[in-house]
Amino acid sequence: MNVSETDLKLVCQGIMSERSRGIFYGDNPLDHATPTVLAQLSLSSLLSALTQYILTPLGESAFISMLLVGFALGPTLWGDNNSFLSKVYSAKSINVSSTFAFFGCILYLFLLGITLDLGMVKRAGRKAVVIGFFTFIFPITLNLIVAEILTTNMEMEPYLHDCVPYIAVFQSVTTFHVIVCLVADLKLINSELGQLAISSSMISGTCSWSLTCFFLLIDRDETHDLIALILIFAILLVIIIFFLLRPLMTWMTGKTSEGKQVKETYVISIFIMLLGCAFLSEVFGHHVLFGAVALGMAVPHGPPLGSALVNKIESFVSSILLPSYFVFSVAGVNILSIHSKTVTVVSIFGVSSFIGKLLGGMLPALYFNIPPVEAFSLGLVMSCQGVSDVLLMQHGKFLSVMTLFSSYPVLLLNFMHMRAFSYFLSMTASYCA
Repeated sequence: MNVSETDLKLVCQGIMSERSRGIFYGDNPLDHATPTVLAQLSLSSLLSALTQYILTPLGESAFISMLLVGFALGPTLWGDNNSFLSKVYSAKSINVSSTFAFFGCILYLFLLGITLDLGMVKRAGRKAVVIGFFTFIFPITLNLIVAEILTTNMEMEPYLHDCVPYIAVFQSVTTFHVIVCLVADLKLINSELGQLAISSSMISGTCSWSLTCFFLLIDRDETHDLIALILIFAILLVIIIFFLLRPLMTWMTGKTSEGKQVKETYVISIFIMLLGCAFLSEVFGHHVLFGAVALGMAVPHGPPLGSALVNKIESFVSSILLPSYFVFSVAGVNILSIHSKTVTVVSIFGVSSFIGKLLGGMLPALYFNIPPVEAFSLGLVMSCQGVSDVLLMQHGKFLSVMTLFSSYPVLLLNFMHMRAFSYFLSMTASYCA
């Protein structure tokens, strides 16, 4: 067998049975799929809740808590020989459990899409468009300049040299999902500053993700015809969602009397639409979350339909499924194995992207006569990173477009540090405002 770049290892494992007969029959519950998944969900959600309870007085968000729990359950703290954790998070259970956790992430971003009001951009006008565009263009330009300087003047391993352009792009991405959550955490969702941040992030997020998706597509070594076909089918999926499914959901809203609960059949129908859109997104060669987010944005905003969907599953998704996703994303990371030069390179990009986003949000805000403290707060909010950025990194690793296995742990740490730093400063600035 010829293997050109890496040695492949084949591992044969027995199939886990679904259910355990119980400890009184001599069965170990962790040798069976169902109790193992339940134990993983319970452990991750419990530890995340406890960590969040401890960190809340310090003003830190749930994102930091879940990442810390992931690191705490990984080899960084316990090494590779912890018998309990290796039993709970055994290799046999990973595929089932990670799929379950990833489904929770799909639901989470779908719910965030529902909370977005596309009319906000129109109401915010030119101000949001300009701030959003500069928040996109400043960090990407600055990071690409830094990437050119580093690759020209710094000696580094070939794998890291190949990663540099991707790290530069990934660090500069802004996502509106993260900004919405941050603004809600800061209790600024109904303020003028919060509305402006959300509107601007929708512009910068759309530009950032479009550029990143195009960046990932052109690096697949595929023909231009195939890339064009993938893009055409993505546009087709968006057309189906907004011109076929959205009118159907609007009809459901019209059929629901004011003050009445949404019919269960309507809710189930929308969840079936969600599964179908996520499936088509994966079939067409895009990230499975593309269809889920697009459908969420197409759901009529507010009551009765949007609010009903959020109320149905928000607590379960954010408190049970999402922590499990972060544990699986981070638990395999060993911080002690990180190379010092990788830390240096990723940290430089983290600082440059932070400065770019801060200036990209602050300078246009000052131009529009927004008070300096509020302009600074806006720049800080726009510089935060979160769950969407972790998803983007994992997608790059999945596509094998770069050697992320070495830089992935550092990127995670950098996201956590910059998010905590930005969040703390944003909270301080919002209080001062």
